[in-house]
Amino acid sequence: MVRSSCKPMDKLKAKRKEKGFTQSQLAEMVGVVQNSISQYEAGVCFPKRDTIVKLAEVLECDVGELI
Repeated sequence: MVRSSCKPMDKLKAKRKEKGFTQSQLAEMVGVVQNSISQYEAGVCFPKRDTIVKLAEVLECDVGELI
């Protein structure tokens, strides 16, 4: 996990809110804990490749729209 040097995933937060999901709901659908979603959105850490793919599937968008 990379700390504090990642840029926030503002697009992830925007897509999550657009779909009407809470961080907890999205985390459950993707298979991570809520704190992970919070950290991704804040730029504290960056998700693994497979997690990004799952996020894109759940949020019905391309991976490129999230990063």
